[in-house]
Amino acid sequence: MTSIGQEGQKAVEVYLFDEQGKSDKKGQQLVDARPFESHSVEFSLSGLETGAHQGYVRVVGTDGLECDNRRYFTVEVKPPWKVLVAAANPAVERSLSLTEALAPDAWRKTGQARFDCKVVAFNQLTEESLDDVAVVALVDPGPLDDVVWEQLNAYAQSGGGVAIFLGAAAQPEYLNKPKPQMLLPGELGRLPARYPDGDLYLSTEHSSHPLVAKFVPLAGNVPWEMLPVYMYWQMPKLAKGVATVATYRNNKPAVLERPVGKGRVVTMTTPVSEGPETSEDNRWNRLATGLDNWPFVMLMDQMFSYLAGSAEGKLNYLAGETAVLPLGGEQDVSTYLLTTPRGDSFRQSVDDKQHAIIVTSTDRLGNYRIKAGGESQGLDRGFSVNLPAAASNLTRLDDAKLKYVFGETEFRLAHSREEIDRDVSAGRVGQELFPYLIVLIGVILGCEQLLANRFYKES
Repeated sequence: MTSIGQEGQKAVEVYLFDEQGKSDKKGQQLVDARPFESHSVEFSLSGLETGAHQGYVRVVGTDGLECDNRRYFTVEVKPPWKVLVAAANPAVERSLSLTEALAPDAWRKTGQARFDCKVVAFNQLTEESLDDVAVVALVDPGPLDDVVWEQLNAYAQSGGGVAIFLGAAAQPEYLNKPKPQMLLPGELGRLPARYPDGDLYLSTEHSSHPLVAKFVPLAGNVPWEMLPVYMYWQMPKLAKGVATVATYRNNKPAVLERPVGKGRVVTMTTPVSEGPETSEDNRWNRLATGLDNWPFVMLMDQMFSYLAGSAEGKLNYLAGETAVLPLGGEQDVSTYLLTTPRGDSFRQSVDDKQHAIIVTSTDRLGNYRIKAGGESQGLDRGFSVNLPAAASNLTRLDDAKLKYVFGETEFRLAHSREEIDRDVSAGRVGQELFPYLIVLIGVILGCEQLLANRFYKES
């Protein structure tokens, strides 16, 4: 929230629409508004049922520009994503750091966890069905059967997400074979790089990848240096299409993404969990065990959310943007009914190539609703459209910016109402020249009198 020109206490309210379309006030906060200062306002909405929920946030009162006093929003409440974690025995103990970061015990007990983790040993992986699994994670994989890599490749090809964390068990002579290389971002170097002094750590500041987008506002305030990395696997040559998500301090890849079919594979070149036999001198990093390890927890949350497909589920747009709502593999929808903020309804077809709902007409502000099928098992989603922040930014431009806007065109700058009135009058009526002409005539007559007295002087 930013105020321009007005000062004083403002009330900010949040509303949710119920099933009948009536808005219900869910909270209110008071903000001391000062000119040209930004204020952050947060609301917590709990107890929402599974599905799409829409509402708006508004600033109470009136001002000179009311179009930006209300912002619409859409949120979706989903059941926890199912994550299958595979590790060497004892699998639960070896993957504990990862599962606790994704689904802390306290959150699991209260039903707040975003992920539902199931841990299995590597030799049990082929026995598991991956039909309803959102992400499969391999914690420090060693030599695995080719059938495992084939299973994971088929899973990724169909749209699944795979996370691979390389560690002490990795063997380049095996992982550089064709089957593992179907998923890995490149061939491993002969030996891992070592930084025993603890002066190496992750960096997310210079990455524009959506997986680390939430780290961007925290630039300079993420204590990665408190979570040193002592060893990591080098990858001298990356496969085609691989993107670097995050690097180490030495600009070497730390997190890599490789598209595989319709899915994604994210590989981390240092492990996130180590076995009980690992000594202090042989630890690969302190990512999960550092004193202030919230960046690691945040990175794991964002990584698995990205792999589960939440990055594609954008629900809030700016006016004029094309809204794209991907459909899940289990949603067989050919047509849908789109309801606009005005209440108009249109029947449209699903884009079969992208298997997504695409709406190009988003010029009207408000909440859009999308429905298909029956009430109980049908599709019920939505998205919201708001004004761009620049559309209501009334900050005055300085002379340099005005010259850039007008280019070679001459312009006059007025700083007060009197100057505006004078310049407008001059532009419409023209400049009054009578006073100047009278003075000029007087000067001419005076000069003529002097000359006459000089040349026609009496004897």
